[in-house]
Amino acid sequence: MNGLWCEDPVKVRKEVRKVSVKCFSAPKQFSLNLQNMEFPTISEDDNRLLTKDIGDHEIKEAINKCGRTKSPGPDKFNFLFLKHN
Repeated sequence: MNGLWCEDPVKVRKEVRKVSVKCFSAPKQFSLNLQNMEFPTISEDDNRLLTKDIGDHEIKEAINKCGRTKSPGPDKFNFLFLKHN
């Protein structure tokens, strides 16, 4: 509270709420200028390799190479589930 120490739980809660509302409700205003920026590029061959269709055989091979208890992501399904189904 304005740089003063406070131990009153009611006042502390009130200040925390006030700061939280201020921090999380105000839209952040910024601009980004990308002019004169150089971005790395990949070759046409690499682009074709990265964008080509993936076949069922390649998908099955990738799944089978993974450990059974490894999780592929936030869906919580491990590779044992994928291999079984």
